[in-house]
Amino acid sequence: MAKVILLQPRQRLLERARNYVDSPDLFAENMQRAVRELIKALPVADGPLRHKIMILLAGYAKDQAVEPLYDILKDEDQPPRTRHYAAVQLCAVLPFVKDAQSVIDLLEKDLVCPDPNLRRYATTAMGWQCKTPTFVLLTRRLYDDDLGVRLAAVNSLCNCGDARALPLLLERLEEAPLEEKRAILFNLWRLERPELQLSHIYKKYLADQAPELRLAALALLTFSHRDQESHLLIKPCLSDEDHRVRRLALERLMDCDLKTLGAFEQEIRRLLNDSNMDIKRSALNALKMLEN
Repeated sequence: MAKVILLQPRQRLLERARNYVDSPDLFAENMQRAVRELIKALPVADGPLRHKIMILLAGYAKDQAVEPLYDILKDEDQPPRTRHYAAVQLCAVLPFVKDAQSVIDLLEKDLVCPDPNLRRYATTAMGWQCKTPTFVLLTRRLYDDDLGVRLAAVNSLCNCGDARALPLLLERLEEAPLEEKRAILFNLWRLERPELQLSHIYKKYLADQAPELRLAALALLTFSHRDQESHLLIKPCLSDEDHRVRRLALERLMDCDLKTLGAFEQEIRRLLNDSNMDIKRSALNALKMLEN
């Protein structure tokens, strides 16, 4: 009987939390009380509800959300996905919190702690902070022993948008393992400045031995650099040994004007005999576009 009595308040709390996340009007009408109850419900809610509560608190109760989010980030009993989610929400909230220094100090200590999981979450949470001391700590994580930490550092440094990170990222691009190289390529565009001319980096990796990097380079080059020179670089990609590269190259051509597409008619006709059925269909559609 005692267990039932203990469970009832918890169930009522979770039910009210579900009502708040499902009804913006109810939350708005009772915001102060709702925030208090959502903070109480956060540690005991299940995964999907907990994630919704984190979003709501991060959006409407930034100052009050910081400590509960940090507690989840630190909690080893929480699932990795939940801890990562808390780190992402902290990254979004901290720039708008008036007195965030106490949590920032804790996160900076976490950046150099022995636990690689905590280093990774702290690195993610600090992905908004470009002040020099934190920037230096984040750049050091590019050389962390743990791959997950290094990937988080790539994302956070590019999220800061600080071009000072570019030389270090290019250095890592030369010597890092494949997954890290791919992450760097997919994040570099966030540092894009007219004076940096990052397109030459993507062009280089169009000829890389790893098909994953050729695919990434092609996607990013045509995303950020849609000029005639880029279209010419697509030509060898249409006969790439990896069908994903061939397919993406054809899709990029089909996004171009008919004049550019027509310049590749011979290469497109060869793709009618491709071993991949999706590429065959796309090639046929491309030729129909030219006929019309």
